[in-house]
This record gives sequence, structure tokens and C-alpha cells, in this order.
Amino acid sequence: MRAVFSAIIASLKTLASAAASALSWPLRFLFGAGGAPSREPIDPPAPPLETIPEVPMDNTELYRRIAIALRAWAAESLLADELKTVPTTWPRCVQEFARGLTRDECFSIIDAPEYAVNGHISETFPMPGVRKLQPLRAERWNRQEPLDPCRMSPGFATLTEAAVAP
Repeated sequence: MRAVFSAIIASLKTLASAAASALSWPLRFLFGAGGAPSREPIDPPAPPLETIPEVPMDNTELYRRIAIALRAWAAESLLADELKTVPTTWPRCVQEFARGLTRDECFSIIDAPEYAVNGHISETFPMPGVRKLQPLRAERWNRQEPLDPCRMSPGFATLTEAAVAP
């Protein structure tokens, strides 16, 4: 019974729509709503740019700050005897690179001068003892107690003092 009423209602809606359309055609004809297309010309689209102007970017300061942060992060990781959480504010390529560093690579980063780490991150020149900047598989370090005193370099001592100082 419900289906019969639904069919009747649907047919009445269709009939009412057709009647409204038939009654409103004189108004549409007179006032142009839905009538003939307008005679105004349409402006052609703007031509595409021949070349996209390049704005040179100076990332020197960015690479310098990342190099400082990477050296401090490597020192903190060595002090904690595990890879610390990589900051999410770093560029993705550096995050994926840092997650896979070995203990020896962290020592190489700490022992290298800032400009060498900067050059490695900017892929200007590679650092000896550190793989190139690329996504590395996450590394887990085996516990190593105590820290080998032969590995204490002046760079490591400077960075650990800076990490411990408030």
C-alpha cells in the first residue's frame, strides 16, 4: 500500500513540475532567464607564462642552523646511548637521514667542524665516515656502557657541555 502512495505522490510532483515549467515559459521568454545566450563577447583567457620566473633562494642560514642542531642531537643521542627522537621541525630529508645514523656516524658528525656538516647536509661535499644524505632505514643501537673514553673528542666535550648547561 505504501508503494502505491509513493508512486502517486511521485507522479503528482512530476505533473506539478511540468505545469510550473509550462506556465513560466512566457516570463522566461520576456525576461531572458534561461533564454537565448547573451550577445556579449567573452574575454579570452590570459596566455600562459612562457617561463616561471625563478627567485634565487639563499639557504645558507637554514643549513647552518640544521648543522648545529644535528651536531647537538648526535651528542644527545650518544649521551643517552640511543637515537633520540628526531625533531619534526627539520626538513624531511634530514629527518629520514638522522633516523638511520650509526653510533660511528654520530661521532663523525660531532668531530667534524660545523662547515663540514653544513656541506654534507646541503649535499655540496660529502663528509668522510658518514653516508650521503638519503632516507636511511631506522637504526637501533646496542647498549654500550660505559662510553669509550678514547672517543671523547674536543667537539664532543663542547657539545655535551652545551647540552647539559641550562
